[in-house]
Amino acid sequence: MACTIASINVNKRLRNSVHRANFENWLVQLNPELVLLQEPWSYKQKGHVEIRGYRFIDGNSNVAVYCLETYDWKEIAQSLKYNEERWLSMQIGNITIHNLYFPSDKSPQKKELLNHLTEKLYEYRDKSHILVGDFNFAPGEEDGLFDGQISSWTSTQERNAFQRLVTTINLVDMHPQEDIFTFERQINNKLSQFRCDLALISSNALGLIKPSVTYSHVTRRGEYSFTDHSGVICHLLG
Repeated sequence: MACTIASINVNKRLRNSVHRANFENWLVQLNPELVLLQEPWSYKQKGHVEIRGYRFIDGNSNVAVYCLETYDWKEIAQSLKYNEERWLSMQIGNITIHNLYFPSDKSPQKKELLNHLTEKLYEYRDKSHILVGDFNFAPGEEDGLFDGQISSWTSTQERNAFQRLVTTINLVDMHPQEDIFTFERQINNKLSQFRCDLALISSNALGLIKPSVTYSHVTRRGEYSFTDHSGVICHLLG
């Protein structure tokens, strides 16, 4: 099953024509079969946004799924399983793909969603899963910095819940070894850096689908940027 998945938080900007054009040009360069979006548009705006070359499958203002027009979209649409406010999943072959968007504030909802995922997926822990999206926390201390120091944004309870999910469902946190931060922002003239856009892949699927994960930083850097997050690109070669 050869397939490319592009996951990105577009920061509610799809209805802006300039940002959408830059986003569509980015997709042309990547040509992913599946596009998983977080924060595609404002919750105040009704209806989905059309993307050139792609078909809208399902979603809301937190998570949305599109697929290449030439892809077998009916199979994906029929396989939709968890269609919740912040969690949308679908089946491609023997792999279940989950699109996730965690709350962006300091609230117990992050830990609650992590525990919810663990409980729901426990029954299927021997199956193959890919979890992607904006988790809005740093899974490890080195993944979140503020002014060059370890950030206190992510709580111990959140990290413990994350580790429980990864261990229970047998997931591997896959990411590049360099230029790892997917979100950077100046706060009071101090740089905040986070690796919060993640790709978690079942360990039992690694040999089957031969995945590789890269980050696309042009989405938030340079003249043609269209969001404040890097894209997470999963190449499935099996």
